[in-house]
Amino acid sequence: MKLVRILYILMLSIIMFVTFRAFEGCSSKEKELELTFIDTNSGANFQWFMKTKVIPEAEETLRIKVHYVVSSGPEIIQRMKTWKEGKGDIHILLIKPKDLVDMLNSDISLETLYPDKEDKIPNIAKCSEEYLTSVLGHNLHGRAALFWRSQMNGICNGSLIRNPPSSWKELYKRRNEWSGHIGMIRPDAKSSGGRRLIYSFLYAFGVDFSMPFEELKNNPEWNDAWDKFKDLYGAMHKPLASEPPILFNQFKKEDVWISVYATDYTLWSRDKGMLPKTTKAFTLKDGVTAGADAYLVIPSFISQDKKLAAYNFVNFLLSDEIQLQLITTMWQYPGTEIWDKVPEHVWENIPEWEDIKNTRIRITNKEAFNYIREHTMEKIR
Repeated sequence: MKLVRILYILMLSIIMFVTFRAFEGCSSKEKELELTFIDTNSGANFQWFMKTKVIPEAEETLRIKVHYVVSSGPEIIQRMKTWKEGKGDIHILLIKPKDLVDMLNSDISLETLYPDKEDKIPNIAKCSEEYLTSVLGHNLHGRAALFWRSQMNGICNGSLIRNPPSSWKELYKRRNEWSGHIGMIRPDAKSSGGRRLIYSFLYAFGVDFSMPFEELKNNPEWNDAWDKFKDLYGAMHKPLASEPPILFNQFKKEDVWISVYATDYTLWSRDKGMLPKTTKAFTLKDGVTAGADAYLVIPSFISQDKKLAAYNFVNFLLSDEIQLQLITTMWQYPGTEIWDKVPEHVWENIPEWEDIKNTRIRITNKEAFNYIREHTMEKIR
């Protein structure tokens, strides 16, 4: 009798253990719903941010597993064209405006997030409607959410330049004040920073980039602006930097005091010790090119459970917590309108959005931009 009782207790314990493990397994699977997040926009700084900050926080908060993959826009677009209904294996993407336009033109089916999914993504209402309805002049129809706004700005060592110029014209006028200490990345480098600097300078000095390039290059304003840029080049530090880390090193050695480059990457690199601690950004009121803004999209050809999880993920990315980290940790302007929540010390390092939002230049003349890359070095000899 005693033996039977022992066997009964043992069997009951085994059954309870197996049942518990089975339940735990189901529970784990529910917690471990997996999403594939493709990033075709981020450079080294934002890849670090995603891997070390955003993804771990999302996984803990949303109880999901996020597979973060860095890729290229054109490659992903070609892959998405072959998808069948419900068979998509990419669940959310972070993309550049140009890639978003290419997706729209390729008739790739994307979820309409605004206003259709506002009940599932309430934080999308914090984005400016102009960014939810239009991208690079194309009707967006609410099929993407703005994650960040990227902007070039003036960059200077605040301990050496306490009164930076407020415009390109002032920078040009005061060029001899900083002769030999004005930095720029070569316009034929892989980084587009130098090309964007020149495009902005030409724009500020009257070049009308809305003109067809063949007409533009014979325009008097084009030639006059180039002559002025040659003057500015004469005051630049030589040799020009071949890539951003070299420009940063020139700042650190105090060979370069002032330049124009991406705000986020520069100040993030400063915080990593690559530039002087006194490096800060300033605005040039006659215009500087925008960088690559970042949009979030959800493909339609994915399963319903993945869509619901993707909506939650987008809502998390648009939360005040993550959006504030964009500007306080990464020095990137957020996609949502949370300016009243930004700490005051931020504006001691970068220009306020109100000061630059109406002076952003979009690179619309690709032929002129390519000309800058291919011919600047011969023009300024």
